Amino acid sequence: MECNKTFKQKKILLPIILSGGNGKRLLPLSTAAHPKQFLRLTNNFSLLQNTIKRLEKNKNILPPLIVSNLEHKKILLQQLKEIDAQFTNIFFEPLSRNTAPAITLATIAAYKNYADPIILILPSDHHIENKVKFQQALTNATKLANKNFIVTFGVLPKDANTNYGYIKTENLDNKYIVKSFKEKPSSALAKKYLRAKNYFWNSGMLMFKASIFLNKIKLHQPKLFDICNKINIQQSIKNKLSFYNQKIFAQLPNISIDYAFMEKIKNALMVPLNCGWSDIGSWQTLTSLQNNVDKNGNITIGNIICEQVKNSYIYTQNKKIVAIDINNLIIIETDNTILISNKNNCAKIKTFY
Repeated sequence: MECNKTFKQKKILLPIILSGGNGKRLLPLSTAAHPKQFLRLTNNFSLLQNTIKRLEKNKNILPPLIVSNLEHKKILLQQLKEIDAQFTNIFFEPLSRNTAPAITLATIAAYKNYADPIILILPSDHHIENKVKFQQALTNATKLANKNFIVTFGVLPKDANTNYGYIKTENLDNKYIVKSFKEKPSSALAKKYLRAKNYFWNSGMLMFKASIFLNKIKLHQPKLFDICNKINIQQSIKNKLSFYNQKIFAQLPNISIDYAFMEKIKNALMVPLNCGWSDIGSWQTLTSLQNNVDKNGNITIGNIICEQVKNSYIYTQNKKIVAIDINNLIIIETDNTILISNKNNCAKIKTFY
């Protein structure tokens, strides 16, 4: 592929932030119209805003490319304006087609406008506690990506979590070689992975040289690659906002980057991510990240009265909630839904939508 040689400086790190998810696991607070990446769950900034802010003040990182759903254009631009965020481009998808098309389209655009940059793929809905350790992981990964490796980021499991995918690795000469990717396991398998010490949670973050990725995606997913090229040629661009042709976009397969790409390549390495990472994939996970816990283990947000309540998370947007003699519950009240669930089973909420 030919690329624009205007930027012929040293290798640069160009983030691609994926902001097209629908956040079903945090229903009813997270909805299709207002998914979790736009929610302020851990501080005064949304998860998307925090994703952008943790990249700031690093001179080696360019303003990001952002991939989002066209439906979220208004809220996305509003949140970028709130933090005065700089960005290289925003791509608005007319339909949801999963991560492989999103990453391929954005990488094609990046390759054509920069001198084969190092690409950093970041989901927009993650929580990271330690920015310093996060930046160190990026530095370690960049060295490997510059040597033409595809790099993934893994998190050493703290428990036998069945909501995450896993990466099986082999440690050779202080490098974590990716042996295989495992789907969300059963409880028994997750416990086995935890004991084995060479399995890591799959964070969904990736890093690679743009040319390396495009050559391999063309090899393993030629149809996907060809459609993405057509879409890229016919996109409409105005004020750094890009809009895709819906008719051609609809031809794309709905496939994740793990299925389409990562499970097929042979030169992937993993960098451990030891920075307090979480994808906030459930109400139970979110409650573990909160600091405003009372003496009975409760977190309450909104107009709430508690009597003999323990280990519960209670959130209300509108109505007063009075809770008496309950334990280990999630109670969420929004404009049109009330969720009441045992903490241990709250992930089932997505099956009702």
